Parts: sequence; structure tokens; C-alpha cells
Amino acid sequence: MAEIMNLQFYYISEDKLAESIDSTLVPNAAYLTIKSIVTCSWQIASIMSFRQEYISPSREALELSNLVSKVNSIHHQLKNQLDTCYQDIGKEIILQFLTYSDEDLQIDTIGSNETRVNMGSQRRKHVLLLISDLNNISEEEIKVLDNLYKEQAMQSDEKLYEMVWIPVVEKRSRSYLNERKFGELKSIMPWHSVRYSLIDPARIIQIKEKLNFTGKPVLLVRDPQGRVTSTNVIHLMWIWGNLAFPFTREREEDLWSNQIWSLRTIIDPIDATTMEWISEDNHICLYGGSNLEWIRTFTKAMTEVARAANIKLKMVYVGECNTKEETQKMAAAIAKENLSYVLPNNSSLWLFWARLESMQYSKLQQNKTADNDEFMRELTTLLNYDGDEGWAMICGGEAGEMAKDNGPNILRALNLFVYWEDDVLRGFETALMEFLGKLPSIEHCNRLILPFEESLRGIAVRCAECGLLMEKHFLFRCVKGE
Repeated sequence: MAEIMNLQFYYISEDKLAESIDSTLVPNAAYLTIKSIVTCSWQIASIMSFRQEYISPSREALELSNLVSKVNSIHHQLKNQLDTCYQDIGKEIILQFLTYSDEDLQIDTIGSNETRVNMGSQRRKHVLLLISDLNNISEEEIKVLDNLYKEQAMQSDEKLYEMVWIPVVEKRSRSYLNERKFGELKSIMPWHSVRYSLIDPARIIQIKEKLNFTGKPVLLVRDPQGRVTSTNVIHLMWIWGNLAFPFTREREEDLWSNQIWSLRTIIDPIDATTMEWISEDNHICLYGGSNLEWIRTFTKAMTEVARAANIKLKMVYVGECNTKEETQKMAAAIAKENLSYVLPNNSSLWLFWARLESMQYSKLQQNKTADNDEFMRELTTLLNYDGDEGWAMICGGEAGEMAKDNGPNILRALNLFVYWEDDVLRGFETALMEFLGKLPSIEHCNRLILPFEESLRGIAVRCAECGLLMEKHFLFRCVKGE
């Protein structure tokens, strides 16, 4: 009840509070709370004074039981209404950024000759509000958003949406270095931005507390009517780009309804060269790892087996999840030694894994797991391949079979090709997958690293190797330099 009263004092008006909270529950809750305290106090005093005249134990228990039931019921109702109220507050906080008056907050327009316009000028448009701090938004993220922003502007005379960057910098952290960092980031963003010195520190506190903002980029959507339709669609941008417009839950479900697990789904928006190879009916091998010696051994063995099996093979290095720096080092070494093709730039390498993680996040939001969804099962298996030992996935053209496994198993199978080469007539990937299934199992320690989200707290994930439920552990990881 005290928390509800604080809402009125700090955040919303009495009228708004009346719309969200049932006003009859508060006095009832106060009455029952006081009655419970008095009843318990009287009974405790009676017991301590050994009075014989107090109510019989059965009546006493019944009265307490009724009070407990009523108090729990009201508490449950108030808690649900309070949660709804907090969600509304979070949306109002965002809307406040978009409804400032001219005197309150202005945005910088793009271009070399900066001018200021008020937030109100963005009304009657779809607006994506990019919120981040200065340190947790990467150059790769900006480059991908840059391409998507320019792409939607070229597709029609009128843009699908406008974008505004809201940099979150606490007052105590505002310095010359941060001002320079702000300028550097702003210079590579082709969209509008808000000068962080103009943002009220109180609003930064509200964003952190009510939206669980941790510094990493979030992308909020406001429709032309001024309604916040989603508090974060950045995962939709990584998966489908502008195809996800207008970034609603309905659009997300519609896109998933036409999506199947295939090589095209994995690689299509990332690399045109690989897509061309797929259309030419080549066998494509995507692989990753951070052990250069394993990569040298694997690429040599894979090339020799492809030649012996008489198949057209193209190998593509895509790195590993959660190892950005190592992936970039390996990519440079592979290109230098001409071991295989590598995705053309750091943005492509980053986006490959960002899309897979975003797909997993989107599926989890729809309560899909490896147990009830084939796409999720294949996706989780691929994301499980993480570590120095490497991994590989081989696909036979546009809609061919897939074979995939961790580095040691794939290498064992390639080195034993003489035992399954006769089966290649039924399909290279089919033969490889069948042979991998016959290999004796080896000890494994798979891990799957997910960014923390409150909504993912209760999920269960099965191991890609043995199918058993994986244990949960806390991981604290420094991401400096990534």
C-alpha cells in the first residue's frame, strides 16, 4: 500500500492511479491488516498470560485461516495491478522523451550544419528510439543499423521510420572524454540524436530503475499515434532488418510462420558471395573455432575428403559465439594463409552470431524450446558449439541435408573417411551424419551463454550432445575490447 501511495507522489497523477488500481482494495487491505494485527496480538497475549477464557483453538484457527486467505487474496490483486502500473509508467517515461516541448529538449539534426529541432517534430511518424550508454554500443551495431536506416530510406520516397539516439550518461560521468566519445559516435550515425547534457538526470534514473536499462542498446518503437508499441525490437532488426517493420508482435509471429531452418535462413542477409555459391548448388561448410592449429588440420582434411568424394565444396569461416576478439584474430590468420573463405568484415562476423542469439531470444519469448520446436532444437545445437575445439556444419546446396558436430568429432569422421566413402552415393551429408552417429561418445562439456534477461530466468535448455538438461551457473565476464 505504501508503494502504491509512492506512485502517486513520484510518478503519476491521482486520476491515472485510479485507472490502474482498484480503489476499494486499499481500505479493505488496511482494515484486514489492522484486524490481523489485533487478533494475533490478543491471542499471543492470552497465551502468554495463560488465560483459560480465550477462544477455543478450533475457532481461533478458523479465524486466523480466514484472515490469511483474505489478506493473501487482496495482496495478490494489488501486486498484479501494481505490476501493470509499473509497465504503464515505463511506457510513459519513453513517451516523455517524445513529447518534450521546444524549451524542454531538442534534438540535433543530421549533417555538417547542425541545427536543433524539438522532439515534437517527430510526431506522426514511426520513430525508433535508440537508447544506449557511450561504452556498450559497438561499431558493428552502428554499422548494421546504418545500413538498415539508409536502406529503408532508398526503398521509397517516404521513410518507413525515423530514428533518434538517446545517449544515457549520468551527470557525475559527464566529462571532456565522454563529450569526445559522444561526438565520435554521433559522427557515424546518420540519424538524429539528443545531446546528453540536455537530458534531465532524474529521467536517467527512471530509465534504469523502471526499464531495467543496463547500458546495452535497446530500440523502442513509437507509432504515428504516439503509442509505444514495443519497448525493445533490436532483436527483430538483427534477424529480419526492415522486413520486421512495423516491429509489432503480430509481424514477428507472421515472419516466423514462414521461416524454416536452412542454410539460407542462417546466412542470407549477411554475405552475398556465400548465397551465390548456394544457388550454384555447391556444398557449403560453415565452421568456427579459435584454435588455429585445429583450423589448419580441419581445412586440409575437409578439402581432401571433398576431392575424394567428388563434391564441389566451399568453406566459410564464421567464428564463434562470445569470442569477438579471438574470431577477428582467427579470421585475419585464415585469410593470410588462404585456408578458406572468411566472412568479409567484422560487422558480418558479428551479425552472424547476433542473429542466431536474437533468433533464440525471440523463440524463447514465444515459449519455444528444443523440446517442442525443431528450429529451436537446431539453433540451440549450433549455439552450443562454443570453445577452442571448433565446430563445423556442412550443407548440400539450397535445400540439402545438413551434417554438423563439434571439432573433434568432425575431424575423427574425416580422418576415417575410408569407412563411409561408399555411402556417399546416398548423399555426402547423409553419409557423414550417419557415421557421426556411430562414433563412440566422448566426454563433453558444452556451454551456452545467454545475456541475462528477467524473462529468461525460468528457461530450461538441453545439451546438444546428450539431450540432458544443462545446469545453470552464473558467469561474470569482462567485455573490455569487444
